Amino acid sequence: MSQPVKHINCLNCGRPLKGDENFCPYCGQKNDVRPLSIWLYFNNFLSNFFNFDGRIWRTIIYLIKAPGKVPADYISGKRVSYSNPFKFLLQVSILYFLLSGLFSTFFHKSTLKIVHTDISVSESKTDYTKYFDSINNKTNFVAQLKNQRLDKNTKDSLLQNIIEHQPKNISFKNGITKIGNFNYDDLQNYLHQKGIYYSYYPVVKNTEKFENLGFLPKILELYKVVGNDVYKNISDHETLQKIGIKNTWTNQLAVKFAKRIYLLFKDADSRKQLKKSIISKISMALFFILPVLALLFQVFYPKRHTYTETLVFIFYVQSVYFLVLLAELI
Repeated sequence: MSQPVKHINCLNCGRPLKGDENFCPYCGQKNDVRPLSIWLYFNNFLSNFFNFDGRIWRTIIYLIKAPGKVPADYISGKRVSYSNPFKFLLQVSILYFLLSGLFSTFFHKSTLKIVHTDISVSESKTDYTKYFDSINNKTNFVAQLKNQRLDKNTKDSLLQNIIEHQPKNISFKNGITKIGNFNYDDLQNYLHQKGIYYSYYPVVKNTEKFENLGFLPKILELYKVVGNDVYKNISDHETLQKIGIKNTWTNQLAVKFAKRIYLLFKDADSRKQLKKSIISKISMALFFILPVLALLFQVFYPKRHTYTETLVFIFYVQSVYFLVLLAELI
C-alpha cells in the first residue's frame, strides 16, 4: 500500500482541509506529508527557484518588448502578472553564469585550435628571410653572433640596432611587399635557420632616467621593451632583472600593466578573457551596488518615488542587462 502524501490538516497553519487540496487555501503551503528526503528537499528548492511559469515568460517578453512597462505595472500594483524583481534578477544572472561556464568548458578546446590555426597561417604569410639576408650581407651580423669572442653586450647591441632601425615598408625584388614592422620572433626564427640559438632581451637604455619618470611614462617606456614575445613566458620579477631596472613595487606594477597592454593589443584570446572577467566581476558587484544606486536616486529625486519603488525599477533594468548577455552568449 502506497504511503499517503496529503493530510486533512495543514502542517503549517493547522487549518482543516478536505484532504484533496494540493495547497492550503489559507497559507499557501503545499499539502505534502511525505518525510523530507534529500531528493525532496532539492526538488522543492529547484522547483521554487527555477519555476518558469507563465509569469516569468511574460516578464521576459515585456522586458524585451517594453522595458519600462514591467516596473511601472509592478509598482502600480499589478504584481501577480510578473515575476518578483529580485528573484527574477537572481534567476537570469545565475542562468547566465551557468551557461557561460558550460560553454567555456565544452567549446574552449575548439576555440584554442582555431586561434592556433590563425596564428600559424599569419606567421606563414610573414617571411622576412630575404630582408634579414640583405641586412646580413651589409653588416655580417650572423657571423658576429657566432663569434664566441664577442661579449653579450655587444651582441645585444647588434640585435637591438636591427630591431630598432627597420623600415615600415619592406620590398623584395621577386615579389611581395610587406607592410608593417617585424618583431623579435621573426628575427629569432631567422637566427634559428642559421643555427644560432641566442636569447636577446631588450633593455631600458637609460635606467637612471627611467627611475625619475612618473608611473604612466614608465608603463609607456616599458611597453617598448616588454612589447616583445621574449618576455611573455617569464615572471615579472625575472623581467625586471632582464630589463635591468630596480625591483621596486612601482616598477613591478608598471611591468605588469605593460605586459597586459601588450597582450590586449596582440592577443585576441587575452581580450576575450578580459571581457569575460570584467563582465563577471561587474555583474557580481552590482548586487551590492544596486541598493546604493537606488539610495542615490532617492537622495537626488526624493519626491518622485519611494526607495523600494526605485529599487524595483533598478532590479528590472539590471535583468534586461543579463537578458542581453544571455542572448549574446547563446
